[in-house]
Amino acid sequence: MSGKTAYRGMGIEGAEVVAWSLAPEGSAPVDRTRSGYHGSFLLHLPPGTYRLEARALVPKGRDDLPLQGVLQPVEVPAGASRVDRLVVRLAPEHPPSP
Repeated sequence: MSGKTAYRGMGIEGAEVVAWSLAPEGSAPVDRTRSGYHGSFLLHLPPGTYRLEARALVPKGRDDLPLQGVLQPVEVPAGASRVDRLVVRLAPEHPPSP
């Protein structure tokens, strides 16, 4: 499966992308990678349904801006070698409420 991570329409390099199975027995990551050039990534997944999670830190002034994004459900059909043009849209992380 291939795709890209993006924030405000721009590809984000260096984002961690993790695929989690949505099957009842799925509790561990199936595959993980880091996005590369223009936010592109490639995951090697067997047929099934997945949740993709992405996290990145983007420089912003003196601090880094933490970003996160989720894409689900993502279907990987049997016999298909790739699913193209998936975009995990990143947004600023919100700190937990007290």
